[in-house]
Amino acid sequence: PLRATPTNGTARRFRPRQRLATEAEFDQVFRDGRRSADRYFTVLYRPNATGHARLGFALSRQRVRLAVHRNRLRRLARESFRQADPALPPVDIVILARDAAAGATNPDITASLARHWDKLRAQFARPPGDT
Repeated sequence: PLRATPTNGTARRFRPRQRLATEAEFDQVFRDGRRSADRYFTVLYRPNATGHARLGFALSRQRVRLAVHRNRLRRLARESFRQADPALPPVDIVILARDAAAGATNPDITASLARHWDKLRAQFARPPGDT
């Protein structure tokens, strides 16, 4: 069978340690997180003590009606996060889809997420106390 990723250990995967897993972790981001929003997504984020970025999703059926669309958004966001992860600061991130996300093209979604990752990196590159 053909494999999508190499088996020699060079593949970068979306690993369990990169995921927000518990309700408490999500609640902390919703309660204390900062916000980045555009036409397709609202991204909530807050610093964490794990030393690496972690990702979670809150894609509601009210915003993205079809499961196939929610799954596509998750898949694209995971891949975008996986590629950006080495350059991201240690933050917990929750992605919420907006109404326009369901009908957006894959390149539009990818570009939107790249802008959010850039904003995150810039936010944490600033000296402390500079907002």
